[in-house]
Amino acid sequence: MLDKLKQMVELQKKALSAKKALSGTHISAESKDGLVKIEITGEMKIQSIDVDPQLLGLEQKSQLETSLKDGVQNAISQAQKEAMGKISSMAGGLDLGSLFKQ
Repeated sequence: MLDKLKQMVELQKKALSAKKALSGTHISAESKDGLVKIEITGEMKIQSIDVDPQLLGLEQKSQLETSLKDGVQNAISQAQKEAMGKISSMAGGLDLGSLFKQ
């Protein structure tokens, strides 16, 4: 039983270490058309969104919405891959991919 507690404490330390590492990770991504650029942290918090000026007119509303959706999804996907890689390496190579699937 004591061994199990030690393992749990060690796993908790590794999880905290992974969280700290992810908080310092910044990922840049963009929409498929390259007109929207997004920076997101490893904790999946959006830091910035840069919109190409050509999308700022009312007639481009639909394209802007699509580009924002694509860019945010791409940024989140990259952040999830980064998180999975860091956590997996700290967990001794265990396959933790199912924890990040939506």
